[in-house]
This record gives sequence, structure tokens and C-alpha cells, in this order.
Amino acid sequence: LSPGQWVGVLAIVQIIALVALPYAFSSAPPLDVVEGLVWAPHWLIGTYKHPPLPSWIIELSVIATRDVILGPYLASQLAIALTYFFIFLLGRLLMDSVRAAMGTALIAASFYFTVPTIEFNHNTVQLPLWAGTILIYAHIRRDPSSLLKFALLGFICAVGLYAKYSFALLMSVLLIASLFETPMRRAWLSRGPYFAFLVVIALFTPHLIWLFKSNFEPFSYFVARADSTSASSPLKF
Repeated sequence: LSPGQWVGVLAIVQIIALVALPYAFSSAPPLDVVEGLVWAPHWLIGTYKHPPLPSWIIELSVIATRDVILGPYLASQLAIALTYFFIFLLGRLLMDSVRAAMGTALIAASFYFTVPTIEFNHNTVQLPLWAGTILIYAHIRRDPSSLLKFALLGFICAVGLYAKYSFALLMSVLLIASLFETPMRRAWLSRGPYFAFLVVIALFTPHLIWLFKSNFEPFSYFVARADSTSASSPLKF
């Protein structure tokens, strides 16, 4: 098998292991999935707690499998498989295929790519979106003149914001990096970055309107959690 095919085998093994075993011994979905199942049938544009993308995916997984336990388990591991795929492609931009596959396998040994992924939630959804965004940015660094790549960057950033607000941290880091790197600074003289911003604004505006109408209710939730005795202070976090 080629290194890329070995990465595919890794993803398939994890899908089988972390879908079949939990499903065989589960009588109910994990807690975050239960919460998502409550929101899922209503296709909400926003909730008091988080952006709505995970609940949309949960609803699609239940429609596809007709099972409220199997569907989210499968959706979670498919998200991880997609993350491995993006990481391997990113590695191929930087090194040979053998080392790219080994790097992907080492990441697969991380706690955050295994145990917590049994529970489909906003953190799980973020993984392929972070990896995919960095992969697209890496391609843009090689060809800053491609309007299509900037459009893809804007699209995945908008989707990332629908997954979790903390995705804005990655967007900020990439924005700062683009101002410091010479090839990317030249890109600001083209239409690409501004087109990417327009795509983000166009796709995220419905949720932004909801945030204004709800008086930014999710952020009130964050503040309440930070002030509670069960959560560490924001600075410590």
C-alpha cells in the first residue's frame, strides 16, 4: 500500500472501532448529542449556547441512518477521517508522502482525536475545519493569485464560525500571518483577500442577524459559565 492508502486504512480502522464498539454498548447517545438532538429537527440558525452547525449535522446523520445513536457516532468518526485526509495533504505540501503519513499517524495517537470524539459536539466538528482551513491557506501561500482558493478560504471560515465561535482565533492568526509574510502581503494588493471576506460576511450574516436579535445570548452564556464556581476564570482557561 502507498503511504496515502495507509492513512485511509488508519481512518477506516478508527471508524470501525469508535463507531461499532460504542454503538454496541450504548443505550442512549452522549449528553452533548442529546442536546443536539433537541435542537436538530428545528434547523435553528442559533441557540443560547453555541452556533448551530453540529445540530444540523446530527439531524442529517439521523436522517441517513434512522438511528439517533448510530448516526452521531458515525458523523463524528467521518469528521475525524476527513481531518486525517486534510492533515496528510498538508504534510504532502511540506515533505515526502512517507513522513506525511507518519505525521498523520502520530496525530491520530493524540487524545483529542480518539476518546473525546465518541461524543459528537462542536469540538469534534472543528477538527476537520481547522485542518482544512490551514491546508487551503498553505495552498494560497504558494499561489496568492488564485481567486478560487480565496473563495474556498472564505467559505470554510464561514462554516467554521457556524461550528464554534472560537474558530475566530484561527482566522485571526492567519490574518496576522498574512500581514507578516512577504508573499501574502502582496496578495492584499489583489482582489483575493477581500473576496474571501465578502464570502464570510455573506454566509455568516444570517447568524449575525440572529445574534443581534437575541442580544448576543451565547456570549451571556459564556460569561455566566466563567463566573460560576464550576469553571475556571477566563484568564486561567
